[in-house]
Amino acid sequence: MWGDKLGSGFALRDRLRNIVTFDLALGDLAENPQLTDPVQVNDPDLGEKFKAAVSAHANATKVFDFYRGVLSRDSVDDQGMALTSVINCIFSPHGPGPEWKNAAWFDNRMWYGQMRNPAGVLVSTARFLDVIGHELTHGVIDTSSGLVYRNQPGALNESFADILGITISNWYEAETPENVAGWNWELGRGWRPTGAGLRSLSDPVAFGQPAHMRDFVHTTADNGGVHINSGIPNKAAHLLFTATTAQGTPVLDARDWVVLLYLAMVRLSRLALFTDVPVALRDVAKVYLAGSPKQLDPVLAAIESAYSAVGIE
Repeated sequence: MWGDKLGSGFALRDRLRNIVTFDLALGDLAENPQLTDPVQVNDPDLGEKFKAAVSAHANATKVFDFYRGVLSRDSVDDQGMALTSVINCIFSPHGPGPEWKNAAWFDNRMWYGQMRNPAGVLVSTARFLDVIGHELTHGVIDTSSGLVYRNQPGALNESFADILGITISNWYEAETPENVAGWNWELGRGWRPTGAGLRSLSDPVAFGQPAHMRDFVHTTADNGGVHINSGIPNKAAHLLFTATTAQGTPVLDARDWVVLLYLAMVRLSRLALFTDVPVALRDVAKVYLAGSPKQLDPVLAAIESAYSAVGIE
């Protein structure tokens, strides 16, 4: 990661990528805190004292570099927006703290709370790269398709955030990033006290989500079930990533699939429905693979198969 050198120390401000990290020192983000100086370290070795700040800054850098290097997007808004992280936050409407078990994209910034590990020690939610990728993708959606956060558009908003968060995490942590055979499909593994994560692309049902339209949950809670019904397009995305030809080889590698999913995502309308995703995917695939006509037919077949398998026709 990069920052400003200050004498023998270091400030968590990356001027090249426009990434900066602040410490709220268990302040309340509900009070609209004013941020002044980034985290500064007087020792050239960050050591054990600044784990939360280092995690937030380094993981924000990874997400930025993935979006720029793989998806050719210049920060969250594609116009070089400052990527600001704030650690050690509480949110008084959710409780007095010091725990605030959350990581959230709000007011064009990332805010990180903290939770107690099995030993009772407070640890920052900034250590979850996939959760950070998920939350920053909400910012990408806000500044592109603007999917309304309710009902099916909201579930798509959550689904694309899950897909990109899991992809980004595996891009840096899997042994062979572009080969999904060794990928971890679970978002936020270790978040729950049991060690489990929040959701799974490969097995939404194991986390209480539907994986087919016949099980779509009609509810007024959770903005119309955005965190529930996202399991359906999540499962379709997993089927895309793992699709193989008749010879057993991958239809596309992970880089190509995530590019197609991203291009489809940013082209959706604010009120897009689940059925709009395979349409958008087919459209972008025809352009993306225009120079490889032999590759296009298996891709179109994989899109049809993946979404039909979850009842999205």
